[in-house]
Amino acid sequence: MQNFRIDFAMNQTHEMIIDRESGLYRSELDEIELHMLHSERIPYLLPIDWFELDSKVTFRYKLSGMRMLLHRLQQQQLTMEQYYTLILGVADALFECRHYMLRPEGCLLDEQYIFIGEKLHDIRLAYVPIKTGTAEQTKGAGDLLSLIVRFTSYVDRIDGEGLKRVLQHLSGKRWPLEELRSTLLELIGETPSKLRSELEEKFEKQQAEKPAPPKKIHF
Repeated sequence: MQNFRIDFAMNQTHEMIIDRESGLYRSELDEIELHMLHSERIPYLLPIDWFELDSKVTFRYKLSGMRMLLHRLQQQQLTMEQYYTLILGVADALFECRHYMLRPEGCLLDEQYIFIGEKLHDIRLAYVPIKTGTAEQTKGAGDLLSLIVRFTSYVDRIDGEGLKRVLQHLSGKRWPLEELRSTLLELIGETPSKLRSELEEKFEKQQAEKPAPPKKIHF
């Protein structure tokens, strides 16, 4: 993950501000992704805006109704089911990017950039549309593995077998999102609960509200 500077401000709403000490130059950014972030409301991503000065770009993310995941994790330990659900929220966010011509590696996978709503699985990620190559894509998948491992430190009692099933998908150099989501749903489904019902209801609502695929952009 690249080294960004993070700050918070209260303008009309509470905002997170991200830039880089050396500057984020417009030439480094993917113009198609900028267009998609500006024109579409992307599920699971924080609403984003930006301003440009002397060819340097600063990103602003609206945080209304959200709180930093790290604060929640520090307040109360997770059950294993909550752990699976948290990872599922992140995996869903990464998977959904592809429907909007975005890349999973554009999401910042660090606790300080991840926010939640009222429910633990109501995930919002920060997206930075920097151009990347094959090496960065591989590193991005490694960031997901690191995040999942770090999350275990907030779990009360770890289910070793369940964790092993999750981690086996992350031994390669690609984004195993479909397989990971399938395993997580199986693990959550092994113990029927109110949380499982909420996830099913959320999934059905997202499918009903899902917009048509974006039109191709011609330059």
